[in-house]
Amino acid sequence: MPPVANADSAADNTPVISNYCLKIDKFFKKYNWGKSRCETYKWNHVRSSHKGNPIMWYVYGDEKASIENTTMILCGGHGDEITPVKFCFDVLEDLRNKQDLLKNKLVVIAPIVSPDSFFKKYPTRTNARGVDVNRNFPTKDWKKSALKQWKDRYRSDKRRFPGHKARSEQETIFQVNLIMRYRPD
Repeated sequence: MPPVANADSAADNTPVISNYCLKIDKFFKKYNWGKSRCETYKWNHVRSSHKGNPIMWYVYGDEKASIENTTMILCGGHGDEITPVKFCFDVLEDLRNKQDLLKNKLVVIAPIVSPDSFFKKYPTRTNARGVDVNRNFPTKDWKKSALKQWKDRYRSDKRRFPGHKARSEQETIFQVNLIMRYRPD
Protein backbone atom coordinates (compact mmCIF):
# COMPACT_ATOMS: atom_id res chain seq x y z
CA MET A 1 0.00 0.00 0.00
CA PRO A 2 1.34 3.50 -0.86
CA PRO A 3 2.52 5.70 1.97
CA VAL A 4 -0.20 7.85 3.45
CA ALA A 5 0.36 11.53 4.06
CA ASN A 6 -0.08 12.19 7.76
CA ALA A 7 1.27 14.25 10.59
CA ASP A 8 3.73 11.48 11.58
CA SER A 9 5.51 11.47 8.20
CA ALA A 10 5.28 15.25 7.93
CA ALA A 11 7.20 15.56 11.21
CA ASP A 12 10.29 14.81 9.11
CA ASN A 13 9.89 18.02 7.09
CA THR A 14 12.84 20.38 7.37
CA PRO A 15 12.43 23.71 9.19
CA VAL A 16 12.58 25.39 5.75
CA ILE A 17 9.58 23.38 4.57
CA SER A 18 7.71 23.86 7.87
CA ASN A 19 8.16 27.64 7.63
CA TYR A 20 7.18 27.55 3.98
CA CYS A 21 3.95 25.76 4.89
CA LEU A 22 3.17 28.57 7.36
CA LYS A 23 3.73 31.07 4.54
CA ILE A 24 1.37 29.10 2.29
CA ASP A 25 -1.30 29.13 5.02
CA LYS A 26 -1.03 32.93 5.29
CA PHE A 27 -1.85 33.19 1.59
CA PHE A 28 -4.66 30.66 1.92
CA LYS A 29 -6.09 32.91 4.63
CA LYS A 30 -5.62 35.97 2.40
CA TYR A 31 -7.71 34.31 -0.31
CA ASN A 32 -10.26 32.81 2.14
CA TRP A 33 -9.37 29.28 1.06
CA GLY A 34 -9.31 27.72 4.52
CA LYS A 35 -6.26 25.62 5.52
CA SER A 36 -3.80 24.20 3.01
CA ARG A 37 -2.86 21.28 5.27
CA CYS A 38 0.61 21.69 3.78
CA GLU A 39 2.24 20.76 7.07
CA THR A 40 0.62 17.30 7.02
CA TYR A 41 2.61 16.11 4.00
CA LYS A 42 6.19 14.88 3.83
CA TRP A 43 7.41 17.01 0.94
CA ASN A 44 10.20 16.31 -1.51
CA HIS A 45 12.47 19.32 -2.01
CA VAL A 46 15.81 19.66 -3.78
CA ARG A 47 15.58 23.06 -5.46
CA SER A 48 14.57 26.55 -4.38
CA SER A 49 13.50 29.65 -6.26
CA HIS A 50 15.64 32.73 -6.81
CA LYS A 51 14.29 34.21 -3.55
CA GLY A 52 14.87 30.97 -1.64
CA ASN A 53 11.33 29.60 -1.60
CA PRO A 54 11.30 25.79 -1.75
CA ILE A 55 9.88 24.30 -4.94
CA MET A 56 8.44 21.08 -3.60
CA TRP A 57 6.43 18.08 -4.71
CA TYR A 58 4.54 15.18 -3.23
CA VAL A 59 4.16 11.67 -4.64
CA TYR A 60 1.21 9.38 -4.08
CA GLY A 61 2.06 5.77 -4.78
CA ASP A 62 5.06 3.54 -4.37
CA GLU A 63 7.92 4.60 -6.65
CA LYS A 64 9.53 1.17 -6.25
CA ALA A 65 6.45 -0.79 -7.32
CA SER A 66 5.63 -1.78 -10.88
CA ILE A 67 4.02 1.38 -12.23
CA GLU A 68 1.32 1.21 -14.89
CA ASN A 69 1.01 4.96 -15.31
CA THR A 70 2.11 8.24 -13.83
CA THR A 71 0.09 11.42 -13.63
CA MET A 72 1.79 14.74 -12.94
CA ILE A 73 -0.02 17.86 -11.79
CA LEU A 74 1.98 21.09 -11.80
CA CYS A 75 0.25 24.20 -10.46
CA GLY A 76 1.23 27.80 -9.90
CA GLY A 77 3.45 28.12 -12.98
CA HIS A 78 2.15 31.64 -13.34
CA GLY A 79 1.82 33.21 -9.89
CA ASP A 80 -1.07 35.43 -10.94
CA GLU A 81 -3.15 32.35 -11.81
CA ILE A 82 -3.85 31.64 -8.17
CA THR A 83 -6.76 29.19 -8.23
CA PRO A 84 -4.70 26.24 -9.59
CA VAL A 85 -2.66 26.42 -6.37
CA LYS A 86 -5.81 25.84 -4.34
CA PHE A 87 -6.79 23.10 -6.80
CA CYS A 88 -3.50 21.25 -6.23
CA PHE A 89 -3.94 21.28 -2.47
CA ASP A 90 -7.54 20.07 -2.93
CA VAL A 91 -6.28 17.20 -5.11
CA LEU A 92 -3.72 16.29 -2.43
CA GLU A 93 -6.49 16.05 0.16
CA ASP A 94 -8.84 14.17 -2.15
CA LEU A 95 -6.20 11.55 -3.01
CA ARG A 96 -5.30 11.10 0.64
CA ASN A 97 -8.69 9.43 1.07
CA LYS A 98 -8.53 7.40 -2.16
CA GLN A 99 -5.25 5.55 -1.90
CA ASP A 100 -6.91 2.30 -2.98
CA LEU A 101 -7.41 3.80 -6.46
CA LEU A 102 -3.67 4.33 -6.85
CA LYS A 103 -2.46 0.73 -6.96
CA ASN A 104 0.45 0.52 -9.46
CA LYS A 105 0.06 4.22 -10.21
CA LEU A 106 1.92 7.37 -9.27
CA VAL A 107 0.48 10.84 -8.92
CA VAL A 108 3.11 13.56 -8.64
CA ILE A 109 1.86 16.96 -7.46
CA ALA A 110 3.83 20.21 -7.35
CA PRO A 111 1.40 22.82 -6.00
CA ILE A 112 3.46 26.00 -6.42
CA VAL A 113 5.97 25.78 -9.25
CA SER A 114 6.74 29.52 -9.36
CA PRO A 115 6.55 30.58 -5.70
CA ASP A 116 8.27 33.97 -6.04
CA SER A 117 5.52 35.19 -8.37
CA PHE A 118 2.72 33.72 -6.23
CA PHE A 119 3.92 35.16 -2.91
CA LYS A 120 3.86 38.80 -3.97
CA LYS A 121 1.33 41.29 -2.64
CA TYR A 122 0.02 41.35 -6.20
CA PRO A 123 0.99 38.04 -7.84
CA THR A 124 2.63 38.21 -11.27
CA ARG A 125 2.99 36.04 -14.33
CA THR A 126 6.80 36.22 -14.25
CA ASN A 127 9.19 34.92 -11.62
CA ALA A 128 11.45 37.10 -9.44
CA ARG A 129 13.89 37.51 -12.36
CA GLY A 130 11.15 38.72 -14.71
CA VAL A 131 10.96 35.50 -16.75
CA ASP A 132 7.78 33.71 -17.84
CA VAL A 133 8.90 30.21 -16.87
CA ASN A 134 6.39 28.58 -19.24
CA ARG A 135 8.29 30.21 -22.12
CA ASN A 136 11.68 29.15 -20.74
CA PHE A 137 11.48 25.43 -21.55
CA PRO A 138 14.22 24.05 -23.82
CA THR A 139 12.59 23.36 -27.18
CA LYS A 140 14.31 22.46 -30.43
CA ASP A 141 13.72 25.96 -31.80
CA TRP A 142 14.12 27.96 -28.59
CA LYS A 143 17.47 29.52 -29.50
CA LYS A 144 16.24 30.44 -32.97
CA SER A 145 12.71 31.56 -32.15
CA ALA A 146 11.97 32.39 -28.52
CA LEU A 147 13.42 35.88 -28.26
CA LYS A 148 12.44 36.72 -31.84
CA GLN A 149 8.84 35.70 -31.22
CA TRP A 150 8.84 37.62 -27.93
CA LYS A 151 9.99 40.79 -29.73
CA ASP A 152 7.90 40.43 -32.90
CA ARG A 153 4.69 38.70 -31.84
CA TYR A 154 4.50 39.95 -28.25
CA ARG A 155 6.18 43.32 -28.80
CA SER A 156 8.64 42.68 -25.96
CA ASP A 157 5.80 42.35 -23.44
CA LYS A 158 7.59 41.94 -20.09
CA ARG A 159 4.92 39.47 -18.97
CA ARG A 160 5.98 37.03 -21.69
CA PHE A 161 9.77 37.36 -21.53
CA PRO A 162 11.26 33.87 -22.15
CA GLY A 163 14.62 34.62 -20.55
CA HIS A 164 17.98 35.12 -22.21
CA LYS A 165 18.49 31.38 -22.65
CA ALA A 166 16.36 28.28 -22.34
CA ARG A 167 16.19 26.54 -18.98
CA SER A 168 17.82 29.49 -17.23
CA GLU A 169 15.32 29.56 -14.36
CA GLN A 170 15.15 27.41 -11.24
CA GLU A 171 11.43 26.87 -11.78
CA THR A 172 12.01 25.57 -15.32
CA ILE A 173 14.89 23.33 -14.24
CA PHE A 174 12.65 21.94 -11.48
CA GLN A 175 9.85 21.09 -13.92
CA VAL A 176 12.16 19.56 -16.52
CA ASN A 177 13.87 17.43 -13.86
CA LEU A 178 10.53 16.29 -12.44
CA ILE A 179 9.30 15.30 -15.91
CA MET A 180 12.54 13.45 -16.63
CA ARG A 181 12.46 11.67 -13.26
CA TYR A 182 8.87 10.47 -13.34
CA ARG A 183 8.15 10.33 -17.10
CA PRO A 184 4.40 11.04 -16.76
CA ASP A 185 1.99 9.40 -19.15
